[in-house]
Amino acid sequence: MIANSIYHPTELAALLALIAFESGDFKYNRNHYPGRPGQGTRNMQMPDFNLAYALSLDKVKGEAAKIAGGKEADALSDAEKDQILDLVAGDEFGWGSAAWFYNTECADDVHTALQAGGKAGWDKYLGCVGVESSAERDAYWTRASAAFGL
Repeated sequence: MIANSIYHPTELAALLALIAFESGDFKYNRNHYPGRPGQGTRNMQMPDFNLAYALSLDKVKGEAAKIAGGKEADALSDAEKDQILDLVAGDEFGWGSAAWFYNTECADDVHTALQAGGKAGWDKYLGCVGVESSAERDAYWTRASAAFGL
C-alpha cells in the first residue's frame, strides 16, 4: 500500500477487506469460481485491469506489451490473458493490485467518501470496484475496520 501512497486507515481497512474477501481469506490469486481466464491477483481483477496494471509496472511492462501485441485485453486469447495474469499474480505484484486499482480507477469522490469512514464510504468504494455490498462482504470490512481501531 505504501508504494501506492495509501496511508489513511479507512482506505487501508477497505482495501484489505476487499483483498481478504476476494482471495478467499488470502488463499487464491486466480479466479476459481467460475474460473474466468486471466482474472486474478489478490483483488481478483478482470483481465483488462491486469493488462493495464502490468503495463504500469516497469519490471513486467515489456513482457506484457509483447504478450498483448498491441491488442486490448478483450481481444486476447484465454492463454494470453493467463500469461498476463502470471506477470502480476505473484507476491511481488499481486498484493499491490487493489491499491493500484483504487488509485487509477476510483474517482476523487470515492477517495473522499472512503476517507470519511463509515458504511457509505465502503459502499461507494464497492461501487467503484463494480460489486455490491453483501452481508458476507461487509463482515470483512467490519473486521478490517475493527483491526484498525475504526
